[in-house]
Amino acid sequence: MSERKKISIHADYKSLDFFVKSIDEQFESGGTCIYKGRNEIRVFEHEGLLLNVKRFRTPHIVNRVAYSFFRKSKAARAYENSLRLKELHIEVPLPMAYVECFHFGLLNASYYVSQQCTYPRTLREFRATALGDRSQIAEALGLFIAHLHDSGVLHKDLSIGNVLFEERDGRLSFCLVDLNRMRFEPIDMKKGCKNMERLRGDRDFIRIMTSAYARARGFDEQSCFNAVYKHISDNDLHFQRKGRRKKALRLWHVIR
Repeated sequence: MSERKKISIHADYKSLDFFVKSIDEQFESGGTCIYKGRNEIRVFEHEGLLLNVKRFRTPHIVNRVAYSFFRKSKAARAYENSLRLKELHIEVPLPMAYVECFHFGLLNASYYVSQQCTYPRTLREFRATALGDRSQIAEALGLFIAHLHDSGVLHKDLSIGNVLFEERDGRLSFCLVDLNRMRFEPIDMKKGCKNMERLRGDRDFIRIMTSAYARARGFDEQSCFNAVYKHISDNDLHFQRKGRRKKALRLWHVIR
């Protein structure tokens, strides 16, 4: 057969069987698109549930072979990582299913299905905003990341868009998303500080966050701040240079 699917559905959500099996057929025309870039995310309402469906883009030929025979697909990794994080009592959207679609034996597309996260805020609001009265959030974030690292969780895409949070009755809760790139291993100060390079905020926000992180993990506060701030600055510089190269390349194509 030229086409086949591999489907895995969580035992608690077997009622989604028909929806999951037909997700590749209804993805383009159904649901509401909330993100479209390299991958696409759509939210579907089904049987009273809001379902978040992420379609990973078709990989290039080398990765199609790798994901078909040697490595787990991004959808499978997102599903399995989410289950493991739930076992560690780390908040993530409820994992429900994943689907892998193969064309002539090679992975063509994959889908990850989870419950839509209701947390309304992301760390993007701190990217270029003065700290103001948000020191409580910065400190809580530092404690949350310390808990992740103490639990041996290294989120490889720990960025301002992938940490959601909400305030309710004076209590802050955090939820991780975009979970296909993760490692589970011991995390020392060097590795932990490097892991925060894609977080953003003004200098005071970063200092409060790293101080809370350092205290929770028994590290020196100033050393931790210096390391994280340098990683963030270096990462910003890297993306600025990358952006200038892309802009120059586009201009070259225009004037060629």
